[in-house]
Amino acid sequence: LAALGNIALIYNIRGEYDKSLEIYKEVITTAEDIYNLRSQGQTYGNIGIIHKNMKNYKEAEKNYTKQLKIANKIDDKHLQTTAYSGFAVIHQQIGNFDKALEYHNKNIKIKKKMNDKHGLASTYCNLSLVLFDIGEIDDAKDHLNKGLELFKEMGINRAIEIGNFEMSKFLHFEDDYISGINILNSAIKYFKEMDDTIYLLRSLIQLGILQRLNKQLKESVKTLNEALQIANKINHDIFIKTINIEVAICDIKKSQHLLEKYIEESNDLNSKAYINFNIYQYTDNKDAQSSAYRDYDTLYKKHKKFEYKYYLKKLK
Repeated sequence: LAALGNIALIYNIRGEYDKSLEIYKEVITTAEDIYNLRSQGQTYGNIGIIHKNMKNYKEAEKNYTKQLKIANKIDDKHLQTTAYSGFAVIHQQIGNFDKALEYHNKNIKIKKKMNDKHGLASTYCNLSLVLFDIGEIDDAKDHLNKGLELFKEMGINRAIEIGNFEMSKFLHFEDDYISGINILNSAIKYFKEMDDTIYLLRSLIQLGILQRLNKQLKESVKTLNEALQIANKINHDIFIKTINIEVAICDIKKSQHLLEKYIEESNDLNSKAYINFNIYQYTDNKDAQSSAYRDYDTLYKKHKKFEYKYYLKKLK
């Protein structure tokens, strides 16, 4: 079971979610046959993570609920807190920030009682993302740094570099592009060495954005084209589209028509607002400014995320 689980984890890290789910289902069947409840609980949680990554939040919640049911049955605090963490992330993604904070704070109390440093570090980092979403930036950075310090004590390098990636996003929205770039260069080196495809892609895209904002356009295009090669290799449509948009923004005078086509074809209000925001930033197009402001205002009124408020301020 452990060997199968490790193979599924590798596929998950590479973004090959269908292969990962297929193996995890095999693990569940085997664990049921030998009545290994703990293995079943762990695997339901892992399946929940994949569905969360794919934004299938209902399926993710179903699997976390199965995990929690098993955790309560065998009185396993680790499985219980893993399920709580999953619920917290789902609530964060759908904008239920109070509920997300409730689950994370519940986990912190349990992890401290268990003296679970790894779990506590993970929870601090996850909590920081919710605090960022509600605009508590200093508190978010403090909690992320608490988590990173614990991971450094334990020498867990992947968690450290994922935390650095998240810190680069905080720095982005503080307009501290250089610090964000410096942090990402270290993270990217690690993700390349470990063949961690999804976080490598996320980090390269974020680096390309920060380089553009720091007026390093040639470096930005080079970084984004590196990301595009990787995304094409794994045939990841969402990353490919995201990267193509960012490349077009770098050369907006020649590519504005492509961006306007993306807006016409998109059903994603956030994507439309982001593209119009950048068209306005680089061309002073008042129609784009008006559209971006309208859409970000709609998103902020619905979700109350700090990111939308940040863009609204820049559009005034």
